[in-house]
Amino acid sequence: MISYEQLIEVLEYTEDTGFFTWKKSLAIRISVGDIAGAIDGNGYRLIGIHGKRYRAHRLAWLYKTKHQPPEQIDHINGVRDDNRIVNLRLASQKENMRNSSLRSDNTSGTIGIEWHKQNKRWRARITVSGKSIEIGSFLNKEDAIAARKEAEVKYGFHENHGKENRCRV
Repeated sequence: MISYEQLIEVLEYTEDTGFFTWKKSLAIRISVGDIAGAIDGNGYRLIGIHGKRYRAHRLAWLYKTKHQPPEQIDHINGVRDDNRIVNLRLASQKENMRNSSLRSDNTSGTIGIEWHKQNKRWRARITVSGKSIEIGSFLNKEDAIAARKEAEVKYGFHENHGKENRCRV
Protein backbone atom coordinates (compact mmCIF):
# COMPACT_ATOMS: atom_id res chain seq x y z
CA MET A 1 0.00 0.00 0.00
CA ILE A 2 1.11 3.53 -0.67
CA SER A 3 2.38 5.53 2.30
CA TYR A 4 0.76 8.73 3.53
CA GLU A 5 3.86 10.72 2.48
CA GLN A 6 3.77 9.29 -1.06
CA LEU A 7 0.03 9.97 -1.30
CA ILE A 8 0.14 13.65 -0.32
CA GLU A 9 3.08 14.20 -2.67
CA VAL A 10 1.00 13.33 -5.76
CA LEU A 11 -2.66 13.88 -4.82
CA GLU A 12 -4.83 16.52 -3.20
CA TYR A 13 -8.04 15.38 -1.48
CA THR A 14 -11.10 17.62 -1.23
CA GLU A 15 -13.24 16.63 1.75
CA ASP A 16 -16.42 18.35 0.50
CA THR A 17 -16.51 16.46 -2.80
CA GLY A 18 -14.55 13.31 -2.01
CA PHE A 19 -12.47 13.78 -5.17
CA PHE A 20 -8.72 13.55 -5.53
CA THR A 21 -6.90 15.84 -7.94
CA TRP A 22 -3.38 15.49 -9.23
CA LYS A 23 -0.71 17.67 -7.64
CA LYS A 24 1.96 16.13 -9.84
CA SER A 25 1.74 14.67 -13.33
CA LEU A 26 2.77 11.01 -13.28
CA ALA A 27 1.99 10.28 -16.94
CA ILE A 28 1.56 12.08 -20.25
CA ARG A 29 -2.24 11.87 -20.07
CA ILE A 30 -2.36 13.29 -16.52
CA SER A 31 -2.47 17.04 -15.99
CA VAL A 32 -2.03 18.78 -12.67
CA GLY A 33 -5.49 19.65 -11.32
CA ASP A 34 -7.32 16.82 -13.13
CA ILE A 35 -9.67 14.62 -11.12
CA ALA A 36 -7.80 11.40 -10.43
CA GLY A 37 -9.04 7.95 -11.29
CA ALA A 38 -11.90 6.29 -13.09
CA ILE A 39 -14.94 4.29 -12.09
CA ASP A 40 -14.53 0.52 -12.36
CA GLY A 41 -17.22 -2.00 -13.32
CA ASN A 42 -18.32 -2.28 -9.69
CA GLY A 43 -18.83 1.46 -9.23
CA TYR A 44 -15.66 2.17 -7.21
CA ARG A 45 -13.23 4.92 -8.20
CA LEU A 46 -9.77 3.49 -8.83
CA ILE A 47 -6.64 5.63 -8.90
CA GLY A 48 -3.39 4.40 -10.44
CA ILE A 49 -0.19 5.56 -8.74
CA HIS A 50 3.25 4.28 -9.74
CA GLY A 51 1.84 1.21 -11.49
CA LYS A 52 -0.55 0.15 -8.71
CA ARG A 53 -4.31 0.75 -8.54
CA TYR A 54 -5.98 1.86 -5.32
CA ARG A 55 -9.61 2.32 -4.38
CA ALA A 56 -10.20 6.00 -3.71
CA HIS A 57 -12.16 5.42 -0.50
CA ARG A 58 -9.15 3.67 1.04
CA LEU A 59 -6.90 6.53 -0.09
CA ALA A 60 -9.33 9.06 1.39
CA TRP A 61 -9.15 7.27 4.74
CA LEU A 62 -5.34 7.26 4.59
CA TYR A 63 -5.26 10.94 3.56
CA LYS A 64 -7.47 12.07 6.46
CA THR A 65 -6.22 9.77 9.24
CA LYS A 66 -2.60 9.21 8.13
CA HIS A 67 -3.18 5.51 8.85
CA GLN A 68 -3.91 2.53 6.63
CA PRO A 69 -7.51 1.39 7.17
CA PRO A 70 -7.30 -1.79 9.26
CA GLU A 71 -10.68 -3.14 8.15
CA GLN A 72 -13.14 -2.55 5.36
CA ILE A 73 -14.34 0.95 4.56
CA ASP A 74 -18.12 1.20 4.17
CA HIS A 75 -19.83 3.84 2.06
CA ILE A 76 -22.62 4.80 4.45
CA ASN A 77 -25.01 5.97 1.72
CA GLY A 78 -24.13 3.02 -0.54
CA VAL A 79 -22.74 5.20 -3.33
CA ARG A 80 -19.44 3.53 -4.15
CA ASP A 81 -17.81 6.59 -5.67
CA ASP A 82 -18.96 9.03 -2.95
CA ASN A 83 -15.65 9.24 -1.14
CA ARG A 84 -16.40 12.20 1.11
CA ILE A 85 -14.92 11.39 4.52
CA VAL A 86 -18.34 11.96 6.16
CA ASN A 87 -19.68 9.10 4.02
CA LEU A 88 -16.97 6.63 5.01
CA ARG A 89 -16.73 4.47 8.11
CA LEU A 90 -14.58 1.60 9.28
CA ALA A 91 -16.64 -1.57 9.20
CA SER A 92 -16.22 -5.26 9.71
CA GLN A 93 -17.29 -7.60 6.90
CA LYS A 94 -20.48 -8.26 8.87
CA GLU A 95 -21.29 -4.54 9.26
CA ASN A 96 -20.52 -3.86 5.62
CA MET A 97 -22.82 -6.67 4.47
CA ARG A 98 -25.60 -5.23 6.62
CA ASN A 99 -25.43 -2.07 4.51
CA SER A 100 -25.70 -3.76 1.09
CA SER A 101 -27.74 -2.29 -1.72
CA LEU A 102 -30.44 -4.15 -3.60
CA ARG A 103 -28.98 -6.58 -6.11
CA SER A 104 -29.61 -5.79 -9.76
CA ASP A 105 -31.11 -9.27 -10.32
CA ASN A 106 -33.72 -8.86 -7.57
CA THR A 107 -37.20 -9.26 -9.06
CA SER A 108 -39.38 -8.37 -6.05
CA GLY A 109 -37.90 -4.91 -5.54
CA THR A 110 -37.16 -5.69 -1.88
CA ILE A 111 -34.12 -7.45 -0.48
CA GLY A 112 -34.93 -10.81 1.12
CA ILE A 113 -38.37 -11.08 -0.49
CA GLU A 114 -39.20 -13.52 -3.27
CA TRP A 115 -42.29 -14.98 -4.92
CA HIS A 116 -42.64 -18.71 -4.32
CA LYS A 117 -44.40 -20.17 -7.38
CA GLN A 118 -45.54 -23.47 -5.90
CA ASN A 119 -47.13 -21.93 -2.79
CA LYS A 120 -48.24 -18.76 -4.57
CA ARG A 121 -46.99 -16.78 -1.59
CA TRP A 122 -44.31 -14.22 -0.81
CA ARG A 123 -41.38 -15.63 1.13
CA ALA A 124 -39.25 -13.47 3.45
CA ARG A 125 -35.72 -14.47 4.48
CA ILE A 126 -32.69 -12.84 6.06
CA THR A 127 -29.07 -13.96 6.31
CA VAL A 128 -27.39 -13.49 9.68
CA SER A 129 -23.82 -14.64 10.38
CA GLY A 130 -23.83 -16.65 7.16
CA LYS A 131 -27.03 -18.52 8.00
CA SER A 132 -30.28 -18.04 6.11
CA ILE A 133 -33.24 -17.54 8.44
CA GLU A 134 -36.73 -18.17 7.12
CA ILE A 135 -38.93 -15.32 8.38
CA GLY A 136 -42.17 -16.59 6.92
CA SER A 137 -44.51 -17.03 4.00
CA PHE A 138 -47.17 -14.40 3.27
CA LEU A 139 -50.19 -13.98 1.03
CA ASN A 140 -49.41 -10.35 0.30
CA LYS A 141 -46.11 -8.72 -0.41
CA GLU A 142 -46.59 -5.85 2.07
CA ASP A 143 -46.77 -8.29 5.00
CA ALA A 144 -43.59 -10.02 3.81
CA ILE A 145 -41.80 -6.66 3.52
CA ALA A 146 -42.95 -5.59 7.00
CA ALA A 147 -41.71 -8.87 8.50
CA ARG A 148 -38.36 -8.51 6.73
CA LYS A 149 -37.95 -4.90 7.96
CA GLU A 150 -38.72 -6.04 11.50
CA ALA A 151 -36.02 -8.72 11.21
CA GLU A 152 -33.51 -6.15 9.92
CA VAL A 153 -34.08 -4.04 13.05
CA LYS A 154 -33.88 -7.11 15.29
CA TYR A 155 -30.53 -8.18 13.82
CA GLY A 156 -28.98 -4.71 13.65
CA PHE A 157 -28.90 -4.06 9.91
CA HIS A 158 -28.08 -0.54 8.70
CA GLU A 159 -31.09 1.63 7.76
CA ASN A 160 -29.78 1.87 4.17
CA HIS A 161 -29.60 -1.92 3.76
CA GLY A 162 -31.52 -3.15 0.73
CA LYS A 163 -32.06 0.21 -0.92
CA GLU A 164 -31.70 0.34 -4.67
CA ASN A 165 -28.21 0.71 -6.08
CA ARG A 166 -27.26 4.26 -5.43
CA CYS A 167 -24.95 6.31 -7.56
CA ARG A 168 -23.86 9.91 -7.74
CA VAL A 169 -25.90 12.27 -9.83
